[in-house]
Amino acid sequence: MTAAPLPCPPVSSDLAPVNRPTGGKIGQVIRLLEREGGVSLAELMTATGWQAHSVRGALSTLKKRLGRPLQRTVNAGGVAAYRLEAI
Repeated sequence: MTAAPLPCPPVSSDLAPVNRPTGGKIGQVIRLLEREGGVSLAELMTATGWQAHSVRGALSTLKKRLGRPLQRTVNAGGVAAYRLEAI
């Protein structure tokens, strides 16, 4: 006989942003994203040693955790640059 599944608690959409990490690779990614011109995916991959899908996942997570908009712009050469907007 199997037990009935336990109910899951409701998920709040009003999650407060967490404190900004300052050390490690995530801190380095944040510093690069705060540069005036932003940072390219290739630069983030080189700085962290991560693959492209890992960098994009980190960007998505940071956007949610920091509660700051993430801008993506494409320059004339077709290279995308990512930048965290100031609050």
